[in-house]
Amino acid sequence: MPILHSGLADEQTLDDCIDSGGFATPGAGAFAIFTASPDTPFDGMLSRIQGRLPLRVIGGTSLGDPFDGNADDFTSLLGVFEQPRCKVGIALSGRINTHTGADAMRRLYESCLDDLGCQPRLFLAILPILPELYVDHLLGPLFALAGETPVFGGMVSDESSLGNFAVFLDGTTYKDRMVLVGFGGDVEPVFGLGCQVTTPHSFAPIVTASRRNVVSHIDGISVPEYLEKIDFDSGRLREILGEMPMPVRVHAPAADGDQQKLVSLVGLNDNGDAVLSSDVPVGSHLHLGLLSCDDVKASTESAMRQLLDAMREKEQNGYHFSTILAVSGVARYYVMFASEWVEAKLLQAAVPTGVSAFGSYVYGEICPRLTAAGALVNAKHSQSLGLCAF
Repeated sequence: MPILHSGLADEQTLDDCIDSGGFATPGAGAFAIFTASPDTPFDGMLSRIQGRLPLRVIGGTSLGDPFDGNADDFTSLLGVFEQPRCKVGIALSGRINTHTGADAMRRLYESCLDDLGCQPRLFLAILPILPELYVDHLLGPLFALAGETPVFGGMVSDESSLGNFAVFLDGTTYKDRMVLVGFGGDVEPVFGLGCQVTTPHSFAPIVTASRRNVVSHIDGISVPEYLEKIDFDSGRLREILGEMPMPVRVHAPAADGDQQKLVSLVGLNDNGDAVLSSDVPVGSHLHLGLLSCDDVKASTESAMRQLLDAMREKEQNGYHFSTILAVSGVARYYVMFASEWVEAKLLQAAVPTGVSAFGSYVYGEICPRLTAAGALVNAKHSQSLGLCAF
């Protein structure tokens, strides 16, 4: 997937980029990926791309590219995916919201398979931002439909207003639809996942009452009572969460053993209940965490090490990788903003020669994880780094 250009700020710079050359007529199955800062005139730019390039165009708003060491100056990024032995299918969902059911995901999945026309080897999911950053009700059915086929992606991002965002497809922007891309043919994806936060407190309270992503009772008492018990001011917590969700490491009972996952505490509702970005079942242990520069550095190194090891194993069998995709949690962007973009420097240094890299900052990173038995299962994360090479 050769990158056409970064730093495109408006329709004129986009035209200049395309007119300058470097773009060959793509073959069957090629498509473009376009990500743009919420501050750019992305509607007009997207329409112009659609009019100038004979391609389907997917993407969405993003705070930047995790591979770019100057992400604070990000405007937009345009890339073209083309792999001769790969087939691609693209589908758009109907309108989705917090009440969308499994039937909508089934229709989207079947539409994607119809457009693909062969056995899927990988799915890329681009979702809009939904209230409370909660999309488990969409991803649960999608993961069930996908089965052992890996799913990668996330929600688009904006400047934390959670309102100035869009999903892109074929010259149109959407706030209430998701795009699903299926890859088939000669595609052998491998993954790397980095999830690390600092947990300064030794206590790990148990969830004793919850409904989906809302926790009402911890250690047998209400959340407001629990916060009072540990001398944590709920008003101050609301202020903190108004700026940025807090990472929470969840140890949850699961069929494949004690499942650890990293989610975000996004707020307290009117009853004082804790609202998280993912489902938290009764019996889960909660560890409130902090995301530091050291955490980002360590998790980036871990994710890239996993990815490169998996790539080398496939390459020994004659497979050739052309592309690395990255989804990095928005919280990591803000940590890196004040830390000289350590994540980007580590990623840039590790990308193999001849491999193109394209990434986005997202909410709710979707990347397969390893179970205790060593199997890959699809999962959604928070404040993490997911990598996919194919």
